[in-house]
Amino acid sequence: MKIILPDGSVEEAKDELRAIRHTASHVLAQAVKRLYPETKLAIGPAIDDGFYYDFDREGGFTPDDLEKLEAEMKKIVKENLALKPFVLPRDEAIKFMQEKGEPYKVELIEDLPEGETISFYQQGDFVDLCAGPQDADQNLWYCICKERRSGKLSDHDGRG
Repeated sequence: MKIILPDGSVEEAKDELRAIRHTASHVLAQAVKRLYPETKLAIGPAIDDGFYYDFDREGGFTPDDLEKLEAEMKKIVKENLALKPFVLPRDEAIKFMQEKGEPYKVELIEDLPEGETISFYQQGDFVDLCAGPQDADQNLWYCICKERRSGKLSDHDGRG
């Protein structure tokens, strides 16, 4: 399986499942922003048993919302959107996320050491701050639609 790195290069994945899960978290975030655009994004990493994404949304998500999100994720997967990585200088990255109304992303960028590469991935109309890598073979994204996860929504802030 191939992965796409922040500089746009493609290489063989060392951990295929982690790359798929990481990309799946971005598909979830894209679905959330399509259906609930007022939602603020935090982080969305792959973890040992799946993936998650921290969202800030008034009232959280209901079981009905989760069903709608799963359906929207399936639509996004079928769109087979190209992943386009790009890098911005620190000041531009902060301004970009401020203009998108994403205060948690601004905070994450500000917390990065000076000189750190600040990369983003775009898929269709959705752009997210991301260190990568992402699953370059988007035909594998179907995996996220086959695995239903149950569990509680968390207030975890991703910072330890």
